[in-house]
Amino acid sequence: MPSSKKLTTVLCIYLLNMPLTQADDRLRIGSKITEFSSPVELCLPEVAVRGKTFNSVGLSHYLVVPPEDHSKTGDIFVGFRLKNQPNDIWLTDGSSWWAATDENIFPQKAFKVFDKLPPFAYLEVFNNLVDVSAFVGIGEIWAGYGLRLGEGATWWDSFEEMMRNQRFKILWEIGPNLDLSESQLPLTPQHGLYESQSTICLTVTRANEQANVPCCDTAKQ
Repeated sequence: MPSSKKLTTVLCIYLLNMPLTQADDRLRIGSKITEFSSPVELCLPEVAVRGKTFNSVGLSHYLVVPPEDHSKTGDIFVGFRLKNQPNDIWLTDGSSWWAATDENIFPQKAFKVFDKLPPFAYLEVFNNLVDVSAFVGIGEIWAGYGLRLGEGATWWDSFEEMMRNQRFKILWEIGPNLDLSESQLPLTPQHGLYESQSTICLTVTRANEQANVPCCDTAKQ
């Protein structure tokens, strides 16, 4: 069974496209805020993979920052590497990829930058469904956070701090090398998740439900 991480602080979180359960029936229509009649535990997978085939995959991750690093300046990194080239790491800002050995300050190679690191952060690693079929059995996705220690520190300083403190960990193998001859099961993206992945549980007292509003009414144009 996966382990469970609990944040002891009662948090107010944003719920996007997620059903509200055990909620008080009173809904503030104007602000779209739902008040819970009592604290509710909301549990989320640390890593979630969407998709039935490797040519259309979504990947998201909830990264938990330990209390000793809350409110410190830092960066969250998302990386890719090949299993046979473990020292060659590629970093993404969510749209482009660069070699981690490129120490240039610009462009920014962190996935997210924080003046104050939060208790946890939601990462949509693949904003859209991505074709990763070329990396099945050979690729890995990693994530972690680093601290910017000292005035003038850059993303590179933060990246090195993360690596020194071993906070960069594997999230997902893109199709691990499994022997499926006995089970006769097809290899799916979910096979790359580790059993050690945690379930993150939050205690919440209210939810602010945000709706996606279309920018334009094309029928009127």
